[in-house]
Amino acid sequence: MYKRTLELSEVARITVEAAMENVGAQGGALGIVTGNPPHLEIVALKGYEEEDYPTGADGLRWSLGRGVLSRVMRS
Repeated sequence: MYKRTLELSEVARITVEAAMENVGAQGGALGIVTGNPPHLEIVALKGYEEEDYPTGADGLRWSLGRGVLSRVMRS
């Protein structure tokens, strides 16, 4: 059972872990679209190493204009 919290980073971590468990994933990420130009600011990440980050990522800032994130955002 998860504890109750309203802290964004903790809620995001719990959400990623629950989603991964429900679908049997080995990794997951949750982010907020922000900035100009827009990018995905990762707030929770599990099962990823830096070399697994998508093309165009700058640490935990992931580009929305390149790679798989670009395709997801257009769908």
